[in-house]
Amino acid sequence: MNKFLEALQPAVIALTLAIISGCTLVATVFFQRLAAKLRESKDRDALHRALETGAKLALVKHPTSTQEATSYVVDYVGKSTPDAVANLIPEGPRGEEILGKLALSKIVQTT
Repeated sequence: MNKFLEALQPAVIALTLAIISGCTLVATVFFQRLAAKLRESKDRDALHRALETGAKLALVKHPTSTQEATSYVVDYVGKSTPDAVANLIPEGPRGEEILGKLALSKIVQTT
């Protein structure tokens, strides 16, 4: 019986290490995804607050011109939350269009 346990011991150790490695991998992936979701949530909140603040300021500085107010909000958001813009808004003309629509939407909500 003792020889049987000695022969079985390396297999049991290898299986235990494989299970521990698998659990570690699952935990690592879980926490990476959790961190990414928290970062995205933080960026969305920052972008939302910057759009609101920019819209309020734009209406004070440019009360008669929606186009100038929208441009002001886009500039304000780009300067105040560059990381959020980089992480959430695609680069290029499509991203500028999206940011412009978001800015206009906040201006309309604020009025």
